[in-house]
Amino acid sequence: MNPNPASLWTLAGGVYNPHPGGTFSASGLGMVLVFFGALTLIGGVVVTVGTVRSAERPAKFTAAAFFLSLGTVLVGVGWWLA
Repeated sequence: MNPNPASLWTLAGGVYNPHPGGTFSASGLGMVLVFFGALTLIGGVVVTVGTVRSAERPAKFTAAAFFLSLGTVLVGVGWWLA
């Protein structure tokens, strides 16, 4: 049972058209960046909530700030491209 590759590319946001003469789609890349940025933001919130209950606060707050910043940048750039 082979999945239809065309539907997989559509599911991935149409970032790349695998057919000959295919073109790169900035809007597809933007949607993918927004998706992964949102996941990164959720990860940053989870790390932040876990940090409040932890004794290793300085290191974990640095990780939380990194994830929140990276997620914000990914969502912003993705939104701009989409």
